[in-house]
Order: sequence, then structure tokens, then C-alpha cells
Amino acid sequence: MPRSTEKSVKLTRKEAQQQTRQGLLAAAARVFSEHGYHGASVPAIAARAGCTTGAVYSNFRGKEDLFLSLMQQRMEQEAQQRDHLSRAHSTPAERTRATAASWTGLLESRPEEVVLLVEFWLYAVRTPRARTHIASRFAAVRSGLTELIASVTDTRDEAAALATSIQALAYGFALQHVADPEGVPAEAFLTAVQTQLRGAQAADPR
Repeated sequence: MPRSTEKSVKLTRKEAQQQTRQGLLAAAARVFSEHGYHGASVPAIAARAGCTTGAVYSNFRGKEDLFLSLMQQRMEQEAQQRDHLSRAHSTPAERTRATAASWTGLLESRPEEVVLLVEFWLYAVRTPRARTHIASRFAAVRSGLTELIASVTDTRDEAAALATSIQALAYGFALQHVADPEGVPAEAFLTAVQTQLRGAQAADPR
């Protein structure tokens, strides 16, 4: 086989493997959100993805690895979205509002993401060996929020604490909004975030 043709085949195989992996992650998101971590099974995920169980074990070490990889993917996508919004908006206030609106938009278009968030949290508190890994993913989200908040409030000493507060607010709002979207509308979250940021700015002695 010519060297160029062999390289092309290898690239095609790599792309096919990546597509299979992404398909398995998408299927896992649906199965985990529908049945929970303990109710989900590798055969069910493989069937939802249209793959064999062998394909799962070719890409992941098992159900836990697939679950944790799914969490990492979701958190990285969230970070990429924040970075995109930061580049797309010129002022800190615009970036903050766009980021908050992006979160509420996700909840309205894909409420199953909230169920996954709860599953990630439940797995962390029930599985000590995975707690550090999961905690690091949540910490990465707080780190990104800290950078955004510091640019908005110019209160770097308090940005980390405020990021923790807003992260908790976002996750708590998500639970309430999905359960009662009319009683807890998206505007409530945007207003709460803006109120916290204004309070931080007013308290800044500089």
C-alpha cells in the first residue's frame, strides 16, 4: 500500500473511532439522565449508541470511566462557551449577562443536563475514590467564573468566594427552574447574579 494511502486509512480510522466515542458519550448522557448512574448499564448505553459492548470497552475502561469522561466533556464545553462569550462581548457587564443567559438557555433547551449534574454530585458524595476527580471538575468551573467575576467587579480578593456563591446559585436555580419553570423563571437568575455583582462592586473599597 502506498505510504500516502496508508496514512489516509489511519486518519479515517482515527476519525471513525472519535465518532464512535462521541456517539457513546451522547448515548451515555441520555441513559444516565433517564436511569441514573446505578440504573444504567454498559449494554444499554451501547444499544442506545448503536454499538456493541466491545466498542464501549475499546474507548473506555468501563461504566465509571465513561461517566467521568462525560462529566469532563460537559464541564469543558461549559468552559469553552464562557470563553466564546468573553470574546464575543466587549464589556465585562455584557459578558456576565451573556454567560448567565447562556446557562438559563441551556436549562430551557436541555433540562436533562440538570439531571446529569445531580448524578455527578450524587456520585461524588457516594463514591470516595471518585470524589477528588469530580471535585476537580467543579473547581475548574469555579476557576473560570473567578476570572470572569474579577474582570467585572475588580475585586480579585473576593472573586473566588463570589464565584463559589454564584456557582451554588446557578446549580440551585437549575434544580428549581426545571421543576417549576413558571415559578422560577430565567429572569430570576439573571437578576440574582446582577444583584450579587452590584453588591460586590459597592463593597469594594478601591
